[in-house]
Amino acid sequence: MAAAGSIEARRQQLQVRRGGKDRSKLVGFCRSRWLAGGVACGLALICALRILALLVADGKGERSRFFDELALVTPWSTREMEPQGWTAAVEIASNERDVEMEEEQWEWKKNSSSDRLVETDSLLEVSKEQIFTSPSRPALIAIADKKPVDRHDQAYHSLKAFLHDMREMTSNFKVFVYPHSPDDPFRKLLDPVKSDPSGNYASESYFKKALMSSHFVTQDPSEADLFYLPFSIAGLRNDRRVGVGGIQDFVKNYVHKISHNHPYWNRTNGADHFYVVCHSVGRTAMEKALHVRVNAIQVVCSSNYHVHGYVPHKDVPIPQIWPRKGTPSEAGSIKQRKNLAFFAGGSNSPVRAYLVKTWANDTDILVHPKRISTPYSESLLASKFCLHVKGYEVNTARIGDAMYYGCVPVVIADYYDLPFNDILDWKQFSVVVTASDIPRLKAILTGISNAEYVRMHNFVMELRKHFQWHSPPQESDAFYTVMYELWLRRHVLRFPLS
Repeated sequence: MAAAGSIEARRQQLQVRRGGKDRSKLVGFCRSRWLAGGVACGLALICALRILALLVADGKGERSRFFDELALVTPWSTREMEPQGWTAAVEIASNERDVEMEEEQWEWKKNSSSDRLVETDSLLEVSKEQIFTSPSRPALIAIADKKPVDRHDQAYHSLKAFLHDMREMTSNFKVFVYPHSPDDPFRKLLDPVKSDPSGNYASESYFKKALMSSHFVTQDPSEADLFYLPFSIAGLRNDRRVGVGGIQDFVKNYVHKISHNHPYWNRTNGADHFYVVCHSVGRTAMEKALHVRVNAIQVVCSSNYHVHGYVPHKDVPIPQIWPRKGTPSEAGSIKQRKNLAFFAGGSNSPVRAYLVKTWANDTDILVHPKRISTPYSESLLASKFCLHVKGYEVNTARIGDAMYYGCVPVVIADYYDLPFNDILDWKQFSVVVTASDIPRLKAILTGISNAEYVRMHNFVMELRKHFQWHSPPQESDAFYTVMYELWLRRHVLRFPLS
């Protein structure tokens, strides 16, 4: 009765307001609401029909354009959706739901073992291959309704583009390696090493070994996308016949030799050639062959764009990695990480000296200017953040160390062109600060919420595969990621050999 009375009262109010300006306002208001509702219904109907047509399309190409077509009838673009993963096409999760999910994940992980952590994270993912190749799009949408957004996608600039290009690169990319005589006196410096590389500059040797045994190498220069100069700067440095002082002459003579014995260098003056060097001495190796440094692609660990010789976008920054076998069992866990931050290393630069002076006596940020007595690995596993601080060069193996042990890296190296930055969004899984921020370091790190730290740690665990070498190489490891960076720099147009 009360409801009926309220309805009757409402009718009386409307009857009283009929006439004059009140009536015209009411009519105008209703018409505008009806018009807006009609337009909204029309757009929704068009969107629904278009999506339905795409879902039932028989052609593979029609399905592959799902996101592009959807952008024509929706107010957002596919490019905006790509970092959020394919489930964004079905539903854009609210910020409140994201926060709740992260808080629940944090509470769960504090009381979970590392094995269960890795297992649960894997259950939250949908196969990347399934996303782009499955003929059953409705089945994927059904899965999307039940599974959270694949948050790992956000650590890439565009995971969709990366996976698509990686498949094309793996199938079509070809590299020609300059040959040498079996009796060449420097044959060992041009051949790949037979054993697994080790040491601080192993990235250079790992790359050559993996490339020379891969399907990327072609014996036909006419089908090559790029040309590889196989000399080893680290090997030349340690060779008594050459040494540091003789590297420049060796490189000059080597390039002169290949440019006169083969036609490939002269076509582009070396622009489609590359060499790999991880030792810092490589920065001065081209002083007597400046056209090599200016024109060729330098694949280097010392990627400092503030010094003369390194050219961002032309050259390829790669990580300096100390090779390790296996996977530490506690890397995926955060419960044992009681220290806020950790660093150990010699004070061989003003930046490191400033860090030691500022935080040497702190109990949260553990800074050791000398060799520590406890195992290095234990300190990395016991810390939330691990500091990569510029030494003689902007690069050290500490980023690779941090990623291997599941520690979120903090990069303090001004002008460092970070490895794989064409692919990875570093702000999602690391903290990058300038040297001037060292006094504020604790405030910066403690200002990162628990939920945000969990998200960054998950990204580290997902992306660490790109910072590991294997023999033979494995999918998406450091070798394939470096090859992808080179593939991005290949020439679209091929020049004639004559």
